[in-house]
Amino acid sequence: MTDLIPDGMYPNTHRVSGMVVNVGNIVSKPLGENRVLFTRVLRLSIPYGSDFGTTQKMCIVEVQFLNKHTNDLNPVQEGDTVTVFFSLRGNQHQGRTFTNVVGERVEIIEKGVGNV
Repeated sequence: MTDLIPDGMYPNTHRVSGMVVNVGNIVSKPLGENRVLFTRVLRLSIPYGSDFGTTQKMCIVEVQFLNKHTNDLNPVQEGDTVTVFFSLRGNQHQGRTFTNVVGERVEIIEKGVGNV
């Protein structure tokens, strides 16, 4: 399932399902005096392409989990099939546009082989 239909969990929340390729480590980034941003990246392999009988291709998508949501990835392992609920966030800086896929929740659909 790779739909981008709002889920209703939060305003503008979408979902995508796929197989976990990698779960990154928690990284801390200082934001100034007494402020730290914690990030963790989840890489998913998801199908894309035509539903009209042609072979679907796979692509890798990165979803960034921030602060308290970094711990949501603790039970997730490489090879698990998951659904990730996310929002799109963007900004402009010096004439460039940046878009982030920010994870809000992850549900394990099926544990990968050997990940029980």
